[in-house]
Amino acid sequence: MGWLWAWWPAIVWSGVIFTMSTDPFSADHTKWFFEPILRWLIPGLAQSQYDYMHHIIRKCAHFSEYFVYLLLLYRALRGRQTGWRWIWGFTALFIAAGYSLLDELHQAFVASRTASVYDSLLDSIGAFVALMTRSPTCDAEFVGFSSITLRRILSVPVDRALPHNKAV
Repeated sequence: MGWLWAWWPAIVWSGVIFTMSTDPFSADHTKWFFEPILRWLIPGLAQSQYDYMHHIIRKCAHFSEYFVYLLLLYRALRGRQTGWRWIWGFTALFIAAGYSLLDELHQAFVASRTASVYDSLLDSIGAFVALMTRSPTCDAEFVGFSSITLRRILSVPVDRALPHNKAV
């Protein structure tokens, strides 16, 4: 039962992604939901501007779904272990990218949807960004500081850290 504890969130999220690829979540159907909200928030914009904002919201959804998906996949692959392993991260990225391709293939068979390799690429970028934010390279050592250097910088008393203006 340990595998179920680890995998159920990723499996449920796979179902959410699949559901978002169906007809009720096509651009034609989500427009009726977003347009009134956008018109209320930003009255007076041209229809083309609302359409563009709707497009951006939909693309952000692609990115976000797969950002979350990678984190859930990583959690599933890690199981009850702790720490970080690149193999877990790359496996999660491979699964997310593969699922994004299958998702676009599914959309090719839904009348109101269109399949796009660019959407799959955006999905994979979302997963990749999640991998990079989860990886150990996102700590201070990635930007050139060792943890010892950071501890020294953070432990310096304020009166020694700031230069004093001494009158001569």
